[in-house]
Formats: sequence, C-alpha cells, structure tokens
Amino acid sequence: HPETLAKGYIGADAALIVVPYEIGMPVHNLDKMPDNMVEQAALNGVKYVVIVSAFTCANLDKMPTISEKYLAAEQMAERCGKENGLKWTILRGGEFMENYLPHFKQIKQESKLFIPKCITPPVATRDIGRSAAACLANSNYDEHNHKIYDINGPEMLSNQEVASIFGNVLNQKIEFIEMPPKIYRKLMPLAISEIRDFMRENGEN
Repeated sequence: HPETLAKGYIGADAALIVVPYEIGMPVHNLDKMPDNMVEQAALNGVKYVVIVSAFTCANLDKMPTISEKYLAAEQMAERCGKENGLKWTILRGGEFMENYLPHFKQIKQESKLFIPKCITPPVATRDIGRSAAACLANSNYDEHNHKIYDINGPEMLSNQEVASIFGNVLNQKIEFIEMPPKIYRKLMPLAISEIRDFMRENGEN
C-alpha cells in the first residue's frame, strides 16, 4: 500500500530496496509492490536508492517468468530519475551460494549432489548486502548514480567442483550426479527451471 510505504521513508535521504519475490507465489499478487516501493521513495524525499535486482533482467527473453518483476522496479527507478531527480544504483545478483543449502541434507546423508549440470560464479547474499552498504555509505550519491552492477562470486564453479568443496568441508567423498533437465523441470517452479536452463546453456560464457 503506497500510504504505508510513504511512512517508512520519513526522514530518509537514502534507501535500500530489495525487490520482493517468492518462488511459487503468483507474480500478479505482488505486481505493484516494486513499482510502489521505488515511486514512494521518490515522492517522499528520498534522494538515492539502491535496488537489489537480478541478473535475469539482462536476459529477459530467456527468463521472463522471474524477470518481469525485477525489471519493473528498474524501469520505475529510471522514470523517477527523469521525473523527480531520484538517483539510483542497481545491483543484479546472480546465482546464490545459499541455493545449495536445500541439497545439504542429501549431500551429507547420501554423499551425493543430484542437480542439473551447469557452471556458475555463485555469490553469497551477504556480499550483495555489503555491496549495497558500500553504495549507501557513500555520501556522494553521484558516484554510483545510474549504474548497474552485476554481483557475482570470484570464480566459475561447475557442480562437480561444488560437490568436491562440500566433500572437503564434510571430510567425505561427495559424488556429483547430473539430474536430467526434464526431471528438474517437473520438480521445480517454472521460474527456477528457466534460470537453470539458462545457466546450463550459458554458464561458460
């Protein structure tokens, strides 16, 4: 609700906006939330926003299901920049390290990692947070204004390498078993399947 959001921005010169998205939740339930969050910041005295978006926006045609919501927030920032003078920075996070946590029980108990094959530069969400904090702590809002940053981890890792890292940490041999894409698509929401398909096809690029 815009009126509720407006109260949250009272007295704020800068704001961090994390675009909300819940996997499996119908996108239409949250359609206006990202737009409202950015627009109300601009209308209530906020001079600068850092928006945590997603790398999928750079590949909208390949991952449309999850991208539309993030893209709406990015476009609203651009519009508010032109109309209200709002300064903005966009951080596009990539594959999260935390995405491997749901597999941890299977990894530890069965000594195997059963997911599709792909190569990605996974990043910890806390490091995305640190990047946002660095932007917001800078009193010179012009330095990162109108900038879009891709936030990735420091190295490209195949899932075979991820399995090996888990093995080193747990001190046990972990086997990577490739899950066929067709099986993965049946198990996961469409948004996640689109991302995994894209990573499998473009990971080395």
